[in-house]
Amino acid sequence: MEAYAATKGWALFPKFYIFLTIHILAVVGIFLFPPTWTLVVLVIALNFLVGCLGITLTYHRCLAHKAFKFKNKNVERIFVTFASLAMEQGPIWWSSIHRLHHRYSDTPQDPHDSLSGFWYAHFLWLFKLDPRWKKPYQIECYESKAKDLASDPYYRWLDRHFYVPPLVSFTLLFLIGGWPWLFWGGFLRTVVTWHSTWFVNSVTHKFGYRSFSAGPEDTSTNNWWVGILAHGEGWHNNHHAFPSSPRQGFFRWWEFDLTYLIIKGMEKVGLVHELHDVTERQLEMARLSHAA
Repeated sequence: MEAYAATKGWALFPKFYIFLTIHILAVVGIFLFPPTWTLVVLVIALNFLVGCLGITLTYHRCLAHKAFKFKNKNVERIFVTFASLAMEQGPIWWSSIHRLHHRYSDTPQDPHDSLSGFWYAHFLWLFKLDPRWKKPYQIECYESKAKDLASDPYYRWLDRHFYVPPLVSFTLLFLIGGWPWLFWGGFLRTVVTWHSTWFVNSVTHKFGYRSFSAGPEDTSTNNWWVGILAHGEGWHNNHHAFPSSPRQGFFRWWEFDLTYLIIKGMEKVGLVHELHDVTERQLEMARLSHAA
C-alpha cells in the first residue's frame, strides 16, 4: 500500500453529485440574490476562516507537514474544525493524500498527478478511486499515511462524519441571514475555497517560475495570482523544496505569504511554537543546487 494506484474506472459516487449540486447552487444564488457589500464581505471573511486558517494553516502546514505545533491541543482542534467546513473531507484523509502527493509528486502514484492533465490535477482525480479504497468514507483505507493523526479520536470522528460540520454551518447561516447568507456564505464560499485549494494542484504544476530543484520528476512552480488567492500557497515550488517549512513565500521580495505572517503572529502571542523555518544556509544550498 505504498502508492496511490490509478484505476481505469471512474467512480460517480455521492461525492460527484455533491460537487455538481454545490456548483449549481452557487451560480443560482448569484442570480437569485444580487451581490451586496454584506454578502461579498461574508464570502471573503468565511473563506479566510475556512480556507486560510483552516485548510492552509492547519490541514496543510500544521497537520500534513508538521511545520509548526499548536501549544494547546484543543486550540488545534478548533482550527481543524474550521478546515472541516471546507467540505474537503477529514484531516486524516486530507493529510494522507497530501503526503502521498509529496512522496510521489508528478508520477502515476501521485493522487493528483499533474502529468495526467490540467483538469485531472484540478479536480477530476477526486472521482477516480484506488481499487483498495472501495469504501472512501472509511479511514482505515488510508490512515497508514497519517497514523499520527489517526490516534486522535476527534480527528477520526471528523473523517467518518466530515459532512456534519458543513451541514451545521449551512443551517446556522440560514438561521442568521436567511437564503442570501446560505447561498453566498454557504454554497458560493464553498466553491471559492474548493477552487482556491485545487489551483495549487493544477496551476502551480504548470504555470509559473521555478526557484529550486525539488526532485527529478517534480514540476512545481511559483505562481503569483495563486499565491494571492490561496493565502500564500501559490509559491508551490518553494514549498516542494522546503515542505516542512511554515514559510512558503518571501524567498523573493514579491512572494507575499499571508499564512506565514499569521503563523508568526500566533507565535508571538503564544498560540504556536516549534516553527521549522528554513535557514539561510539551507536556502543558499538549495539555490546552488538549482543553478548547477
